[in-house]
Amino acid sequence: MHTSSFAARALMLAAGIALTTPLFAFAQTQPMEPAAAQAVAPIRAVKSWNLPKAKADQAPLAIEGFDPVAYFPEGGGAPKEGSKDITTTYQGVTYRFATAENRDAFLQDPAKYEPAHGGWCSWAMKDGEKVEVDPKTFIVKDGRLFLFYNGTWANTRSKWLKLDHATEAAQADSQWKKLSGEDARAAKPARSSKSDSILPAAPMAVGDKAPDFTLPDAKGQQVSLTTLLAEGPVVLTWYRGGWCPYCNKQLSDYQASLADMKAMKAQLVAISPQTPDNSLTTLEKNNLAFAVLSDQGNQTAKQYGLAYTLPADVVARYKNHFDLAKYNGDNTNQLPLTATYVIDKQGVIRYAFVNEDYTKRAAIPDILAALKQLN
Repeated sequence: MHTSSFAARALMLAAGIALTTPLFAFAQTQPMEPAAAQAVAPIRAVKSWNLPKAKADQAPLAIEGFDPVAYFPEGGGAPKEGSKDITTTYQGVTYRFATAENRDAFLQDPAKYEPAHGGWCSWAMKDGEKVEVDPKTFIVKDGRLFLFYNGTWANTRSKWLKLDHATEAAQADSQWKKLSGEDARAAKPARSSKSDSILPAAPMAVGDKAPDFTLPDAKGQQVSLTTLLAEGPVVLTWYRGGWCPYCNKQLSDYQASLADMKAMKAQLVAISPQTPDNSLTTLEKNNLAFAVLSDQGNQTAKQYGLAYTLPADVVARYKNHFDLAKYNGDNTNQLPLTATYVIDKQGVIRYAFVNEDYTKRAAIPDILAALKQLN
């Protein structure tokens, strides 16, 4: 199977391999619409979508100019307005993006990122009604983006969350089919979680219930998510290990903002697959005043859809220079993706940042903004 330059770069970034100049330059060239994307849906009823009227020579603009990828974990997990300078027109609809990387991701799988039900309120669509939406009111679930009305009369997202998501989505899909003739567009299958695959299954996303866990901290004390949430919201972040300079920089930066998080009654917790002894070294080295937990075997990372296995050739290539088994206390050769979640007191994920590029980390202002919305 042919692997695109974008996908190949993602694989190498996840593995932690340094990119060569030629590959990096090729990966940054202007993306082109993939030929395979031309057959995403048998019926494309753009005239039925929630799109503002455009000039005669322009394609209509989707989601009021908001970046469709930004709603998903890989795009930051929060609504973000796109730039007029970073766009693509796909099958008669123009999309704006906050970053070129988000545009590239969209072009790899447009059906995944386009909003359900033509961008109309999914709650109202259950009754076959076309109702405008607030682009900042959304749910990402089962690999799909659902938008909702939030105004004078109601917040329909809140109503949706009180019922069974799968049942509601099926009802809205059925009504949308009657109105437009379109079937629900399906994204590419979730990535394999088999042990021989570098990339994990789909990570937990905004709106999901955060799986509970109990893990030892750097001093061997057991810490559970349930206990943490009893005291307030939790900022849960993963890092690869104390051997990773990007991780140490992240932990130091988060430590510097710990007071701001505590001011919003939140607790910060960092997780890695390191042994407790190595976690203690990381804690002391970076002068951390928050919990550093040991997830040996990446069992919790697997629950959150974050664990991936390094390719055998990568492990062999670097074994003489770096012994991952020594740090993690096992021979699984697994690491977690870069990830940060903000979890409310009810255990629901309200902010999600997941990135295959190990050099990227959730921005502190975004974390604080998510916490502010919970107060």
